[in-house]
Amino acid sequence: MYRITFFLCSILIISCRGNDPSPATLVQASLDAVGTREARNEVKNITALANCVSKRGRYQTEVRTALPGYTYFRQTFSDSTTYEANIHGKINGVRTGSTTPLPPEVVFAIRSHEFHAILFQLNERIHDFKFFTLPDTLSSDLIGVQGKDELDHICFLFFDAHTKLLREIHFEDPMDKSTIIKVSFSNWKKSGKLRLPYFVAIHQGNKFFTFDFVRININDPAFQEIPLR
Repeated sequence: MYRITFFLCSILIISCRGNDPSPATLVQASLDAVGTREARNEVKNITALANCVSKRGRYQTEVRTALPGYTYFRQTFSDSTTYEANIHGKINGVRTGSTTPLPPEVVFAIRSHEFHAILFQLNERIHDFKFFTLPDTLSSDLIGVQGKDELDHICFLFFDAHTKLLREIHFEDPMDKSTIIKVSFSNWKKSGKLRLPYFVAIHQGNKFFTFDFVRININDPAFQEIPLR
């Protein structure tokens, strides 16, 4: 019901917002709130490590991203099992030790964990921006923008009206179109010339995940890409 109601309401109440900035201008303001153009352009790679909690228990997530398009992804669970993958570009990826290409939906799901890279590439990973009026149940401190993600599915961005920082992204679960994934960003801190979120929460149907980042490194000189076999 959430997906049908929310999507229908957003389509019905999209507005031009009078003299407000265009949605593309707001997205650009969000990028600038993270860091100046010069500071963002200096970012070549990001390595991040988070302590995570879900119904499965505690685990760690490591994401290494080289801009514009490489991802190393590793999750290590309390029972010592791991999930590890390498993604090159937007569609090419394999699990470590395998040569079988990952489906595009899985690649998208993995790339969706590049929380900090997304903030630098918001206007590249999402397109066709439109304003929409927020439902009354959401905070008046938010500004809503509708767009389309890299799978061309409708998604929703929620920006802080004061800081212009991205507060939430809602998008369709690529593996279950009846479910909306809601990603929220908080605990923003200055890291050098940049402002980054150190806490991310995900609501995915009846599942809830938290990512408490203990390390975010920009331009790690030891960063290396792992080639696809």
